[in-house]
Amino acid sequence: MKKFLSVLSACLIFTALSATAASRDFIIGDETNKLVCTLQTPKDINDYPLVIIYHGLNIDKDMLLLTKIADKLEEENIASLRCDFNGHGKSYGAFENMTIPNELEDAKRVYEYAQNNLKQTSISLVGHSQGAVIAGMLAGELGENNINSIVLLSAAPNIKDNAIKGDFFGIQFDAKNLPQYLELPDGHKIGMEYLKTAQVLPIYETSEKYQGEALIVHGTHDELVPYTYGIKYYELYDKSEINLVKKASHNFVGQEGDIAQITADYFKKKAE
Repeated sequence: MKKFLSVLSACLIFTALSATAASRDFIIGDETNKLVCTLQTPKDINDYPLVIIYHGLNIDKDMLLLTKIADKLEEENIASLRCDFNGHGKSYGAFENMTIPNELEDAKRVYEYAQNNLKQTSISLVGHSQGAVIAGMLAGELGENNINSIVLLSAAPNIKDNAIKGDFFGIQFDAKNLPQYLELPDGHKIGMEYLKTAQVLPIYETSEKYQGEALIVHGTHDELVPYTYGIKYYELYDKSEINLVKKASHNFVGQEGDIAQITADYFKKKAE
């Protein structure tokens, strides 16, 4: 049964995180296509449910929200794997060459690594912003037989709408004569190929092929993506729940711990 809820605002390197968890940093691929990753696992557990965490645009795997999610998951004896997409963090490629389709290919590589190399009992996905678009599309391609459950945080399918109308989050451009790149306020450049492919992305069409368990979390004060986009995802999935977090921003600033707890609680319930 679907639930609609409202939440009140409120190279390997090994390092010990706590008495109950361990972290392992490693690389998938070589220097030409390397994805820099962090695997966080509960201590003294050989087989575990695994959640793959996909970050958003112009962030990386070590965003506070995502590390808090990883920490909460390990408290529930659930492992997590998070990797930097191409053009982000320490992974391969230039930011200007990043597109959603090539991030989706990165996401598939991460999934295949987890499936073939980790002692997981199931694989679930969580994505934030553009990473939520990736998680939804990957789940659609793989299906519920391969994905146990998904959580989409501040999902941003309006990337396609914005590319079509020529407005990339406040930066105006001619959608029919695309520029070589758009320069973001921090100096990063969005390339033409990103905009071109975004205009024709089958976001909903691909995502709705997944009909497994899903949780949608979106802030009512999201300044980048209206929460109505979260409701649209909720409507795609028959086995879905939604939490609209009152007064929460796109990145859930100040509420990272609450969102991490909601996410971990959901995955714990679905892993049982």
